[in-house]
Amino acid sequence: MTISDLVDMRKLLGGATLVCVAVVIFGIHVQGVELGFNFDTYGLAGTAAGINWFIWGLFRTYLWRWKCFRGWLVRAPNFNGTWSGKLVWKDKVGNELRKNTKLEIKQTLTRITVDLSTDETESGSEIAGIVSDDHRGTFAIDYTYRAEPSILERDRNSVHYGAAHLKYSARKDELSGSYWTDRSSKGSMKLKRKK
Repeated sequence: MTISDLVDMRKLLGGATLVCVAVVIFGIHVQGVELGFNFDTYGLAGTAAGINWFIWGLFRTYLWRWKCFRGWLVRAPNFNGTWSGKLVWKDKVGNELRKNTKLEIKQTLTRITVDLSTDETESGSEIAGIVSDDHRGTFAIDYTYRAEPSILERDRNSVHYGAAHLKYSARKDELSGSYWTDRSSKGSMKLKRKK
């Protein structure tokens, strides 16, 4: 996932430029700063940079979620929240098993973490990212994780590593996909966001 996959960079940089120009115009007209090589000009440039950095921090952490930025500036869906559903896999003899599961997703514009829990185990993402397919207009979450079963379950369910690919259906507000582990096990997940 790169930031340019999730945000229209031309519009974002255009907005940052407008903020800088506004600060400079404010400094020239309201405070009487003269342009040239002097400390007032450098102070004005520093102020503009500081304001931009502050706004970027707010935008990256919180403001990107606002509906007014969706579609035209921010492309990525907001996955924040608790998702619940089922894990489905087959045991060693081929019996299909199901387990209730909960996924907790925390997301900023530039980062995402995924934590999964069941009644027996918890896992946390080590690397996670949002994948966009511009041709189809779809998004997915890919992540690797480390699972730590409860101490009482470790004789039959050891600590292990795995990966998952979850496609997002905006229409259903649903994540579905597959996972696989370093124990040669695999399965599927289907989750809906809790309201």
